Amino acid sequence: ALRLLPGDKDSSIVMSSALIGLRRHHEADAILKGLVERYPDSAAVQFHMADNLAAMGRLNESLRHFDKLLRLSPGDGDYRRARANVLYALGHEGAAIAEWTALAEAVPPDQKAIINLGWAAWKNKDLEAAYKHGARLLQLDENNPMYLRFVANLQIERGEQLDALRLAQR
Repeated sequence: ALRLLPGDKDSSIVMSSALIGLRRHHEADAILKGLVERYPDSAAVQFHMADNLAAMGRLNESLRHFDKLLRLSPGDGDYRRARANVLYALGHEGAAIAEWTALAEAVPPDQKAIINLGWAAWKNKDLEAAYKHGARLLQLDENNPMYLRFVANLQIERGEQLDALRLAQR
């Protein structure tokens, strides 16, 4: 069992995670600033700081922490996807889509990157591409309720209500 100790790095990370979950971002920020100063080369610290800054809408600062994080852990798909999410929010759609595509084509494919590609395509009114991503998700996990809803809603958007109804009834 994890024992939380005041001032301990792992305990402080757990505390900041809990505060982020409670949407008490300013309190988490205070803890994380101290951790970044003490442990600048900790991937976990950099991730939590980047994640919290993104949640606070401080996207450029978040991106700087994600960049440092990826220098520390360049192959981590979760970190790469989270950085791409920030890029997308900053309006750098091409860079975000390129990163999500690379993750989606990895083995095994990053399903969260695929759903992000689907949402981005839908937002850009490219329903065919969005549907392609949704169909791929269902190939990977045909019983995932989020994927089923995504594809069914796309079918409705495309005027394929009967297909959406069949999908919902299976």
